Amino acid sequence: MEFLQELQAQGMKVRELTHRPKLEDENIWLYDAYRLLSRSRQLGGMSEFYIPLTEYQAYFEITRLHDVEQRLYLMSVITQVDAVLLHERFEELSKKTAR
Repeated sequence: MEFLQELQAQGMKVRELTHRPKLEDENIWLYDAYRLLSRSRQLGGMSEFYIPLTEYQAYFEITRLHDVEQRLYLMSVITQVDAVLLHERFEELSKKTAR
């Protein structure tokens, strides 16, 4: 986010900052979890990998999230969001390397 704001401050038009979806209060915990878990992904070569399941388990223990339904919901949402974002990054990288 800071990177995008820096680009905008330099005069670039950053679509992601002008057309941001509203984050509903009840979903902030999912966003916070994704931000934390995303940092724990492994990197290899020129790409990123999915967030390992062991990182979810560690997150649940650290945050003391023991409710199975909430755990499943968090994993469902984050894995879907993560798959979309990784796919978009892969597409972006493919376009850059094809030039």
